[in-house]
Amino acid sequence: MKRLGLHLNPNKSFAFHLRGSTPVGTCDSSFFINNHRLIPVHEGEFHKFLGKPIGFKAVPNYSSLNDLGIKLATTKLTPWQRLYVLKTFFYSSLQFPMRTAQFPKRETGAKLTKSSSRRDELCAKSAIASLQSTVHKRIGRLPDDQILSDYMSGDIGGDFSTTSNKFSNTWYVARVASRRLGVQWIFENSVPSLVFKT
Repeated sequence: MKRLGLHLNPNKSFAFHLRGSTPVGTCDSSFFINNHRLIPVHEGEFHKFLGKPIGFKAVPNYSSLNDLGIKLATTKLTPWQRLYVLKTFFYSSLQFPMRTAQFPKRETGAKLTKSSSRRDELCAKSAIASLQSTVHKRIGRLPDDQILSDYMSGDIGGDFSTTSNKFSNTWYVARVASRRLGVQWIFENSVPSLVFKT
């Protein structure tokens, strides 16, 4: 590294030694850079590298976001001022954590499947009614299970070849994601299931 003109800063470097044999876990091994011992990362610990938590089971820190949310909820601002503060400060504070993938990414379709196939009958009926309304507005008639399956799987032929979406909602976003990811939706008696195409 010296030949390349690069120097490692031992104070900003960490050692992460993971044992793969039973019992699996981290080891307290000593690693050195220029006779300086690196700080070992132990079980459950993590450190920040360029602001992103790195280490063993790094858990994102939501405390600052929670504090900001509590302050916003308890403030004596008018509703329009709260919206302005939310847009200006809260959303902007999410930019870095989201860009560095500190929050887990979940596909929209998976959340929708949970809501439309829940045991809570009222919630499931509400989700299916919302989907049926979306498809009805798209094709101009009440959809059956096959049409719901085609719509959510991202089909662009048949009933969907001559129409377009006049508005975007959660179902449309899930439809686009399903098509992109190769996910097929199957509805039986208005209950969805997902099949991943290979």
